[in-house]
Amino acid sequence: MANLKGSTFEKQIKDALIRIDARGTKRIGEARFDGLAHSHAVLEKRKQILEDFTRFLDAEGFIEKLNSAMTPEIIAQFLQERTAMMALVTIENYIANFSGLVKSLRLKNITIPVKTDYEFFQRLKDQLGRPNPNIFQTGRHMNGDTVRAMLDRLPHRSYIVALIQYKLCFRASEALLIANNPDIYLSSNLIISGVKGKGGQFYPEKTVDQDIANMIRSAVPISRSTYYRDQRKALCGKNRPHDLRLTHICDLYDSLRDAGEPHMQSMLKASKASNHHRPSTTGGYQARR
Repeated sequence: MANLKGSTFEKQIKDALIRIDARGTKRIGEARFDGLAHSHAVLEKRKQILEDFTRFLDAEGFIEKLNSAMTPEIIAQFLQERTAMMALVTIENYIANFSGLVKSLRLKNITIPVKTDYEFFQRLKDQLGRPNPNIFQTGRHMNGDTVRAMLDRLPHRSYIVALIQYKLCFRASEALLIANNPDIYLSSNLIISGVKGKGGQFYPEKTVDQDIANMIRSAVPISRSTYYRDQRKALCGKNRPHDLRLTHICDLYDSLRDAGEPHMQSMLKASKASNHHRPSTTGGYQARR
């Protein structure tokens, strides 16, 4: 492992950007989770974060290498100050971009403190990027009639992807992966497995009924842009595709509570269904109902 090259933060930023620049390589397979900058837009975001971070370090009088400052304590202090006036969704995106930056630098053999890992950034999202889970906000949850109306407006190519999101609690990118590769992810015994989510964590196996399995096997290849274009028309500006996942999590929590499950146990089970492992994640979704 090594430090970033350069005697000043400006030179170290330049070295960091050279290392993580992956423009021209496709973001497919394992590359979807490498944190590298596969587009000019992402490279600019990484550059902005590094510049924000170095301004903070200058104000604090930090004079060591930039990467050695990427400790949980320093990053937490920086993000608390930097995101203080941001909207909640912007906070989550900013933290996610910082997490990707750290992951990519570590991948490129730059020394990063061990505890600055994926789970650390997820905890920061819970702390900084979630509203109070006890304050329920309306607008994101979709009731059964709304979901059915949305599905009815979708062409077959996007209907299946939306169904996977709604019924199985996948993100849009993961639902597209399943719909485009049913032979890889859907077994003959009706189990969906091997789906990798954010942070490289594999989803727990999910069993589907025969009707949904047949529907998935009837899927036709579809791109992300086509799916989002179809969804914009079907949702009529009232929701977004990720709200299907939110709805699944909230409905699962409600059904568990109705069945007599304790509150925290229901929160954890709903979280695990979404490939997370903390009750607070369910609280974050609940607060956007």
